[in-house]
Order: sequence, then C-alpha cells, then structure tokens
Amino acid sequence: MKCSECGSDNCQRLEVAYQGGTSNIKTQSSGLGVGLGRGGLGLGIGGGKTSGTSQTKLAVKASPPKKLRYTPWVILLIIGWVVATEARLDHLVWLIVGIVAIAGSICMGYLTYNFNAKKWPGMYQNWLESWICHTCGKIFHQSEAAS
Repeated sequence: MKCSECGSDNCQRLEVAYQGGTSNIKTQSSGLGVGLGRGGLGLGIGGGKTSGTSQTKLAVKASPPKKLRYTPWVILLIIGWVVATEARLDHLVWLIVGIVAIAGSICMGYLTYNFNAKKWPGMYQNWLESWICHTCGKIFHQSEAAS
C-alpha cells in the first residue's frame, strides 16, 4: 500500500496502528507503615487498585469512530420525569420544563439510535479500510492508495 499523498510505502492499516499503541493497565498495590509522631506510635495499612487504558499519540489518531452514548438522554429523561410528576398545578412552568425535558430526551435518544444503527456501521467499515502513512501522517482509504 502506497500513500496517496507522498507515495511512501511506509503505511499501516488504522486498526493495526490503533491496536499496537493501545495497552490495558491493571495494577494493585498494598503497603504497611509504622510512624512515630506527637501522638505516639502509629500504624497504617493502605492499598489500592488502578485500571485503565494507555495510548500512544498514534493510537489516538488512529482510533475507530465511536458510537454515541445513551446515558445523557436517559439521565435527562429521569430528571424530566421527576420534575413533571412532582410539579404542582400552581407551578405550571415546572410541569412544562419537565415535559420539554422528556420530549427532548426522547428525540435525542432516537437520533442517537439512528446514528448508531445507520451511520456508525459505515463509518466503522471505512475505518477498517483506512491506512495511515508513517512518513507524512496522512490517513487515507485503501481506494485512494497510489499505485
């Protein structure tokens, strides 16, 4: 595969660049300490766990497209429901705010579903077929590759 920008053959599929620069981290530590201070002798025990992901700048650049999350819209729906059901008739504004929040969360949830079901699969397939040039940094689709 040759870069469509500079013609270099120093290219790699985005998926491979992403996987090669992404590491999952999981650590655990524990400790015991003894100390002497104004209050006398003290003993302490501590520990902790850490987990996460470490990525190179190349892996971040080569990341796949992300699906949209439903979490904000579910939270907005719950807040809207609580506001609308707790609103009294003498506080009509709060009832309207609750109804608008519910309607907005339903609309945004639908748009999120539509993106994840219809647009994202094509974006992901395009990502699977894309390459990155390690000479000039251009990301290109395999159909654009220089011959």
